[in-house]
Formats: sequence, structure tokens, C-alpha cells
Amino acid sequence: MEDKVFGEINSDNLKSVHYTEEEALDVLKRMKVEQSLGPRSIPELSSIATVSTNLQLQCLPSVYCLQDDPKKITKATPSVTNSNTERTRATVSYDEESYRRMIWENNVRYIEEHNLQHSLGKHTSTVGMNRFGDLPNEEFNKLKNGLPQIEAVHSTETSASVSDESDESAASESDEINNELTTAIVDWRREGLVTPVKNQGQCHASWAFSTTGAIEGQWAKIHGNLVSLSEQNLVDCDRQSFGCFDGALWSAFDYVMKHNGINSAETYPYTEKEGWCRFQPDKFTAKITDVKRVSGGEAGLEQAVREIGPMSVLIDASLKSFQFYEEGVYYDDNCNGPVTDAVLVVGFGIEDGMNYWLVKNSWGTNWGEAGYIKMAKDRGNHCRIASHVFYPVVEGTN
Repeated sequence: MEDKVFGEINSDNLKSVHYTEEEALDVLKRMKVEQSLGPRSIPELSSIATVSTNLQLQCLPSVYCLQDDPKKITKATPSVTNSNTERTRATVSYDEESYRRMIWENNVRYIEEHNLQHSLGKHTSTVGMNRFGDLPNEEFNKLKNGLPQIEAVHSTETSASVSDESDESAASESDEINNELTTAIVDWRREGLVTPVKNQGQCHASWAFSTTGAIEGQWAKIHGNLVSLSEQNLVDCDRQSFGCFDGALWSAFDYVMKHNGINSAETYPYTEKEGWCRFQPDKFTAKITDVKRVSGGEAGLEQAVREIGPMSVLIDASLKSFQFYEEGVYYDDNCNGPVTDAVLVVGFGIEDGMNYWLVKNSWGTNWGEAGYIKMAKDRGNHCRIASHVFYPVVEGTN
């Protein structure tokens, strides 16, 4: 079908603002848009993608909205640019638009049904529309998940002094023995060991974000200086991993050990794509001497978080209930598959009588509870959260 051009896009005919500029660009990249003008070329770029909390939309998360007529919503595919007027033209593909609208509407129905069931006490957390609203769950997993195959193979490697104790059997035995609920609250954010939530964007680099988060915490604990470290340093330079095509926690920690440090995010900024290694040894920000693997299931994870600090872990983040998680203690009976995402456990607590792990993700602040998720704790190693647990050793730590 031949594309039709409806007209020029500018700040006058765009709809209400709900996304930040970074998130709007993230949406465009997902639609494989080549935006040659750069992030500052179109005025009020954050307006290009909107999600209304009352679900009365005329604009989908992945499109420009040119006119009031919903039939004339266009796919974001810039074809002609003019740097003087800072405008761009867009073409429409009705087939793609129809498909995305269908997916979005299905997800809206899922959200409404889930939250209705939550109000009836059938779920412990709510879900909400977010930037992944026009993605089917399978496509979402291709976009954000896929890490575990590498980690599962190498998680018992000894090249980085990682323990090879069994994780699954230890988790089962420990959970049976230590079945009493814990009421203590730990939140390492309050102690200054956790940097703000970051956004990995289109790069499958959760492994790098989890690694830097753990090192940031231990470095701050020992040296009293919390500095955001460079995920890009790992994406570009860790040759045992595969950059934006997934990587492994053990490999990332091993890289930092063998290269005597890692640069800061300021020195080596994140670009959301793999490039040439530009590590500057003379400007290292943090070093580690070893990496430890925690065994003992959830009891072992709890002890490690309480006594040591934030922990790098792998979880199953593949379900639709995780994709649209909004708030509350997350529990899904089906969350027991292969691990798909690397995250950072920064604490634990209790809410409405339910124990939870406080988990920092790397999907931006508009996902979950400002970028965090509270995951069910002491419920049979839910989402396999205690199966792969790592932390770095900084001189002076355990």
C-alpha cells in the first residue's frame, strides 16, 4: 500500500505531553525511525508520544498525532526534514498503525481486567499503561529481555572467583527451613548507596546496569563517595559478553577486576549502542578485587542484603504482569520460568502484611514505582530472584 503524507508536524498540532524527551526518542527508535535531526531538533519533542491515564486516547505511544480524526494518526516515519523550520514530515502506514492499535487495545483490556481483579483481592499489585503499551508480550521480551542464556551457562565459572555452589537446591532447602516471615526493613537508598534509576533503552544491557549498581554501592560504602559508573564502558569493552546483544554478570565483574577499574558515567557516557572500547585507565572511578556468589536461597540473599549491601541478581521478568507493573507487591503464580533480566536488590520490607524485595530496574522512572518493583519475598524463590546472586568485593569489604 502506498504511503500517504498528511502534512507537517510541529508543536502546534501535537497533543498533550506525557512522556519525557528521552522516552519519546525511545519510542521512535522502537519503531525503527531514523531521526537525522537529533534529539533537540524538533520543538517539544516529548509531545510526540502520549498516554492518557483515563485511557481516552487519540494518540498511541508509538506515533505522531497530526489531526483530531483518529483515522489520521500516522506512523512516526520522518521522510523530509528542514532544519530551518525545525519541522519534519511523516508518512502513514495503515497496516502497521492498525496492528499497533489492536495490540494497544488488547493491553488496555488486560490492564482493566487485572486491576478489577486486584480490587477483588485476586492480585497483590496493580498494572498500568506505559511506554510498552503497543507491544505484544513476545515483542516486549525481544526488546527488553533475553539475558539468561549466557548467564545460565557461565554462572558457575571460576575465572572471577565465583562460587559454584548449587543455587536451586540450596534455595529449596533454605526456604523450607527458614519459613518465618521477616519484618525487618532494609533500604540502602537511605544510606546513600544507590544512584538514581537509569534507562537502558534499546540496548540489551541490563547485565551492565546491574553490575555497575552493585559496584556503586560497595564503593560508596567503603569510600563514602557515590558515583554513577559507566555501563557503556562494559558494553563496549567486555569481550566475554555481547554488548547490546546481552551479556553476563560474572563476565562484567571479571572485566572490571582484570582491567583495574571502570570509568564513571560522566567520563564514559551511555550511548545505547555498542562501539569501540574507549576505557581510560588513568581516569578509573572504582575498582574491585573479587566477586562473590551468594548461596542459601532467599535466606542467604536476605543476609547478604542486610549485612553487605545491594546485590546483583537475575530474575524472570517475562510476564505481561511484569511488563505493565505499576505498584504493590508483585506476585504471579507463573513467574517461575528462565531468568530474563538483571536487576539490583537494594533492600527488603513488608507492605500490607506481605514481605517484599525492593528491586531497582533499568527501564527508566516511568516504569513501575519510579523505576522500582517490590517483588514477593519468602514465597518459594519467586521469579527465581535468589537463584543467581552476586556482589563485588572492594578493598575493606567482606
